[in-house]
Amino acid sequence: MESFSLILALTPLLMHLMVVSAIRLSGRYHVTTGGREIFSLAFAVSGMIAIGPVELFFPMAAAAVFGSLVWAVLLLFYALCVTLLVLGAKPRLVVYGGEPSALLEPLLEAAKSVDGEATAVESQLQVFLPRHGVHLKITGQSSSDYANIVAFEDNLSVAFWSTLKKSFEEKLSGRSTSKKRGILLGFATAMLTVFLLYRMIQSGDEVATAIRDWIWR
Repeated sequence: MESFSLILALTPLLMHLMVVSAIRLSGRYHVTTGGREIFSLAFAVSGMIAIGPVELFFPMAAAAVFGSLVWAVLLLFYALCVTLLVLGAKPRLVVYGGEPSALLEPLLEAAKSVDGEATAVESQLQVFLPRHGVHLKITGQSSSDYANIVAFEDNLSVAFWSTLKKSFEEKLSGRSTSKKRGILLGFATAMLTVFLLYRMIQSGDEVATAIRDWIWR
């Protein structure tokens, strides 16, 4: 693979790995929404999209007329596609830093701040909020430090998820997590950084020319 294509494909992924490894190395839980995670993953693979489908279906006729402005249209189109994917996805909370079983207690505490009658089923990693008629479930591999919190019901409001997320973050604050995976991920990120820098230095003139030719077609 050409150096430019390789660098373009892996640079967004590298930036994503840097953020994730920093979260793991912080030794703290990190809670985000499913929509934000989709956006972050879309950014991580954007380089691969650029050298794959974009190259294959690049609108040469439009580029001949509008020049480099065609990239703004393609970027907008990609953003709209990702946004459509986010809007169509089922709402959920994403937690980095802990095994699913370790999240049941703080999730129950957070649920009780929303519904004082909330109860939990430990064997199924589920929490029930009777006043709201909501069933929450923690999903994920038992051996990983990543989990999703989903609801069986589909008609929950954005306000409910925002309140639950805020309360859940408060219950998780002050709790420490293992940095083992963060160290491994940080090492992999460092190796990828060194590899890309090496390819960039080795093929500096070639990369500069390829960037110019890639943008101005």
